[in-house]
Amino acid sequence: MFFPKKFLLLFICSSSIFSFAQNDYYNPMVDSTIDIVYDERFATILLEDTSWQFNFPVIDLSKNNHLQLSFDMLTDEVYDMYVSFKPCSPNWELLNEPIADFIDGFSENPIFDYNFSRNTLIPYIHYSYLFPNDDIRFKQSGNYLLTVYYKDKTTNKYRKAFSKRFVVSEQNLLVNAQVIFATDVNEKFYRQQLLFNFTSPSIIFNNIYDRLYVCLMQNARWIDAHCNIQPSYSKNNVVYFDESAKNYTTFDGNNEFRYFDIRSIAYQTGNIAKVIHDSATVHVFLIPDISRRYTQYLSHQDINGRYFISNDLYSNYNTESEYYYVHFSLKSEPISEGAVYLIGNFTNYQISPKYKMQYNYENGQFELTLLLKQGYYNYAYALVPNQTNDLKISYFEGNHSETENEYQGLIYYKEESDRYFRLLHVFNISR
Repeated sequence: MFFPKKFLLLFICSSSIFSFAQNDYYNPMVDSTIDIVYDERFATILLEDTSWQFNFPVIDLSKNNHLQLSFDMLTDEVYDMYVSFKPCSPNWELLNEPIADFIDGFSENPIFDYNFSRNTLIPYIHYSYLFPNDDIRFKQSGNYLLTVYYKDKTTNKYRKAFSKRFVVSEQNLLVNAQVIFATDVNEKFYRQQLLFNFTSPSIIFNNIYDRLYVCLMQNARWIDAHCNIQPSYSKNNVVYFDESAKNYTTFDGNNEFRYFDIRSIAYQTGNIAKVIHDSATVHVFLIPDISRRYTQYLSHQDINGRYFISNDLYSNYNTESEYYYVHFSLKSEPISEGAVYLIGNFTNYQISPKYKMQYNYENGQFELTLLLKQGYYNYAYALVPNQTNDLKISYFEGNHSETENEYQGLIYYKEESDRYFRLLHVFNISR
């Protein structure tokens, strides 16, 4: 235990990832089990599989792979950093159970690996933490919440920096899955449907409607995941989710993500309209966007909402990449039915004031400026209707069944002898 005894970890968990009021869903004053940044000095927070950076963050107990946590703190002072791990239920309630049931080693550990930025206009310190390691190993499959803390130099107290979700899986099922156009004739031109089944060579599935818990996600978004999906039926120990489960296994196709490229600003490419330099900062203005709601589908390659850090001048991207002020704009009439948000992995799809766009009546557009690190980014715009937490991506982006999307399926099961739900398998499939 690396925290002082007087340091109390207090977590207040939600009963569902959809249960927050709109003003509280990403309230940094409210403890929660979502991906959230509590201190705005922390930026470019990535949790990546070391085998491929775009993999869904899952630790496979059968392979003992590693996840790499990396982040920047926008300061030139080194802070004492710690990372903690907490097990959660399939619907992300914190489990009040002995940590030794889930983890070998320590559930809280210091972060020693850091480096100062080099020759950047805005100074920062880059931290990284690789796990599992000699200090922490996972025994139980399921959902986990990673939280980073730092020791405040003024108050000498520990403060939350941010939290990230990840999962630990046994990967012991045989899964057959496909993505098709929606089977409902009224939806086939703009929605996509998952059909899948699975079996196990070692588990006999009984009472599947009570013991099974399944989540489906589009492009790794937890905020609009379809969870606790009821299976269609089971036969010969094969569990099926067929066309009859369409109300839960069908998703809007939406559209390919927009992108911008700030790996280099020497040339105005990658959707850059202009660049303004001053003595202390760089401002990058993107080409104003327009709604794609009523446009035809045009295929182009994207990275499904992700981003990666890189620059064209230096080899050490982590410490030699600049931070730029990036200016977004979306041409539109004023909207009274809801708020407009910028979304993508770099925003954690947060419904928070930081990513809410403001309307400029003089320019006739929604606008937002963010401080972002050099790299390549996917993004989109979404409407959040009043008094909801719903991301209506199709409002600005359009809705097409031809869109290339990635889907993640998480299959949890609790046998009669199990105390907790186990995450038996995570599968990925693209349309």
